[in-house]
Amino acid sequence: MQVQTTAILSQIDANGIEHVVSYYSRKLTETESRYSAAELECYAVVLSVKHFRIYLEGMKFELLTDCRALAWLISVNDTKSRLFRWLIALSTYDYTLRHRLGTTNQAADAISRNPVAFLEEYDQHRESIAESNELHLEKFESDGKTHVRTATETKVLVPPTLREELLKRIHDERGHPGI
Repeated sequence: MQVQTTAILSQIDANGIEHVVSYYSRKLTETESRYSAAELECYAVVLSVKHFRIYLEGMKFELLTDCRALAWLISVNDTKSRLFRWLIALSTYDYTLRHRLGTTNQAADAISRNPVAFLEEYDQHRESIAESNELHLEKFESDGKTHVRTATETKVLVPPTLREELLKRIHDERGHPGI
């Protein structure tokens, strides 16, 4: 189940180099998270265009997505569907929809990752490194906390059950609410 939508507004300079102007992400509601994959892709486009409208109104721009299914959005005929309403909302903008391979869309892909899933993957990776002979970590308990000591430093280990809450607090307290 998808929990958030993300987008990047970028601009290409005179030398053809792409530069990020702004990032956008929003946690999906429980209802929104039950949309089909194609609907979620369309919805992400609508939310992103609305969010960046101050930059996009009156401008010709490209909407780049790694979802090929969005091409059919233009051919939606069911006037009662939410897809049709989204198409109407986008019709006031002068844009071209273009597919971008996911492999070349790494920045958007990175910000859309579930941080908890990433941490679980990271934990597995860290454990495999720790088990190898290349890195020797010493775990020990002190003051009721688990610590890890390497050759150069000692750190407190955050228990897996508290990691999501810690990430959320750090993120929210730095002016970017929601994970």
